[in-house]
Amino acid sequence: MGNLFILLIQSNYRSAYFIDYIFRATLITCRLKANIDRTALFYTLKQHNNQALLTAFSIMLLDNKLREDAVSADRTYHNTEAAYGLPNDSIEHKRLELQHFNLLELMGGRIIHAPLGPDITHALDIGCGTGIITHEIASKLPDAIVTGIDLSPIPAIRPKLPNIQYLQGDFNELVRAGRSTPEAAKFQPETLDYIFSRLLVMGMPHWQSYVSSVAQLLRQGGWAEIQEWACVWYDAPASASPEAFLPHDVSYDSTNEVNEDALRSDEHSTDPYHIQPQPTWSALINEALRAKSLDPAAGNNIATYMHRAGLTDITTRRYIWAFGGWEGLSEEAKTFSAYADEVLTLLIESLLQRFGAEMDVDPREIENCIREFREDVRSGKRRLYTWYSVTVGRKP
Repeated sequence: MGNLFILLIQSNYRSAYFIDYIFRATLITCRLKANIDRTALFYTLKQHNNQALLTAFSIMLLDNKLREDAVSADRTYHNTEAAYGLPNDSIEHKRLELQHFNLLELMGGRIIHAPLGPDITHALDIGCGTGIITHEIASKLPDAIVTGIDLSPIPAIRPKLPNIQYLQGDFNELVRAGRSTPEAAKFQPETLDYIFSRLLVMGMPHWQSYVSSVAQLLRQGGWAEIQEWACVWYDAPASASPEAFLPHDVSYDSTNEVNEDALRSDEHSTDPYHIQPQPTWSALINEALRAKSLDPAAGNNIATYMHRAGLTDITTRRYIWAFGGWEGLSEEAKTFSAYADEVLTLLIESLLQRFGAEMDVDPREIENCIREFREDVRSGKRRLYTWYSVTVGRKP
């Protein structure tokens, strides 16, 4: 059924009946988990430049109960001592899958940014979640052994390629364990050609130690790619140039001290839009993350961490995460903004509830933070956004 579905999309027939059929077929195939390669489907839709079908595909990756389920108290979490505070249930798996395809669209169909050559033999995906990036790396590098590691078991959402192996565990603990276990023995110095991680900001403590461990595992000439969000918020004035919000490269002064509140780019035109002081709801999240030895602004600081770990040829490319779909955004950014408005807002509200309770914050103060967040996002008075940074570095 999967191949037939893609062939139908590749046809040039674009009647209203056809659009409706594709929309409904997407719903059926995703809900029944038919044998269809979702990545191939995405690229087919992208190739035929049909935004309506892309939107239908993104929406139908989730069932209609997502919003109710996402705020349910009956969620499951990682059963470990790790700091990661997001759920690990099927609802979260669906969110991660949807998030991947929205990121793929935001980044022009390009997830992997490191200039990988054909000589890659061993790659690692840290915090692999549903395994969707592990699958993508293994597809691009069929001759390489690709390992995905996560705190929880990897769900069987897609067929496992023969060059993939999955491990359940805490990356930091396995690195510290040396060769004491078969799993830990896989993480030895100078054994890997490419290491990827994405969106560990809510669970990776002691970032400098983590990046240094990544650098130690790389062979000479190997690449590290870390894609991270920064919980640092901006408010774009209506007069801002739309070009400022397109994907762009920035150069950080990697010799500076790590700064959890301020962006240290090379005077990018959007830097003055940084909200100071940060909103109370953002301050609450950041305080909770710092209490767990996490870096709320990790995305802004990866270049510094890489520099201190001895990596070179460090580059950072930024993509906007906007809320509200305001004018001046590209179509790709607006598509991601729709995901942010529908899904990420719920995630942030749940974090405010969870973190506030952990820090014994007065429930009334938590509710005030949530109310302020909703006002900032939905009222249209602010054009809120944050940056998602892709930082790549090479081991000399």
